[in-house]
Amino acid sequence: MPDTAPIRIAVVGCGSIAQVMHIPYLAELPQFELAALCDLSPSVLERLGKKYGVRRLTVDYTEVLDEVDAVAVLTHEHAAVAIAAAELGRHVFVEKPLSFSPKACDQILGATRENGVKLMVGYMRRFDPGFLWALDRVAELEPIRFVRLHDFGGTFAVHPQIYTLYRDEQATADGGGWIDDDVKQSMLGALGSGHEHLLDVYHEMLMSGSHDLAVLRGILGPPEAVLHSERLGSAGMLSMLAYGNGCRCLYEGALMTEYPWWDQTVSLYGDAGVVSIDFSSPFVRNAPTVVTVRRSDGDAPLSTTTPVSYDEAFRREWLHFAECVRHDREPLTNGEDARADVELALAMVHAIA
Repeated sequence: MPDTAPIRIAVVGCGSIAQVMHIPYLAELPQFELAALCDLSPSVLERLGKKYGVRRLTVDYTEVLDEVDAVAVLTHEHAAVAIAAAELGRHVFVEKPLSFSPKACDQILGATRENGVKLMVGYMRRFDPGFLWALDRVAELEPIRFVRLHDFGGTFAVHPQIYTLYRDEQATADGGGWIDDDVKQSMLGALGSGHEHLLDVYHEMLMSGSHDLAVLRGILGPPEAVLHSERLGSAGMLSMLAYGNGCRCLYEGALMTEYPWWDQTVSLYGDAGVVSIDFSSPFVRNAPTVVTVRRSDGDAPLSTTTPVSYDEAFRREWLHFAECVRHDREPLTNGEDARADVELALAMVHAIA
């Protein structure tokens, strides 16, 4: 596409993260034209349409696919929308995870390949300026001996207090059960017989832990093996991963919504020191990721803590998507890596005794 033409994009799924992050940046950035909004709630559509000046509003995503250049798939399950968009030659941005089973991931990948469109997965941590700044510090640690990735999440009560969000009150009261069965059956098919009791762990691993797996991939590449896993609480998990040169990674994942803070850190230990990356809440715009570097200065310990940038990772990932569409580039967070993350999550869950 020429640089002068904005990418006409439809947003399918207008939940919290769409309203807090995706829609505001798509409406703001000159690289895009927010051409259509789709959601199951007419009342949410009406209010968002007025707020952002979007006239094309629909509860049926198939009505707008032929009117746009790209589609942002921000629903819970992504396969049906992503495949339909790709088959019409539309570029596809999909929130994580790519899907809930390797089979569904393959269907999305097949559709995007066959139709020659871009597929990018919303791993915004990979575009975080703090994360990118830390990569240079990590390179100075070589070799890396041990990694600890700790992700206990935190409260989801912050963003409704600082942003105006529109919700369908009836759907909220019903718990959004209209989507649960499709997702459940997809996950059960991936887990296989005898592993039904691990459904909650697998779902949590895909919904929250997929960000962590993308971070590990960005630093270390794919692991060589899953050495051990065990359940942590109702839906959490501890897992030990093996990487090259004897490096080991301890993954600690659980969703502790009782915490009034965000608790997600990756620490990398090398012979020359330690680099820790403390991620901020994904629901708070422009909150900086903080990087702490510890090393020896002779006999004295030296520690520096840097809040790297107020630039927003979600905004940066949309700029990257625009570059990939306009200049025919492969997205940094592509579909093949996202499928591998689903496979890795499945292997980690299967390793639970």
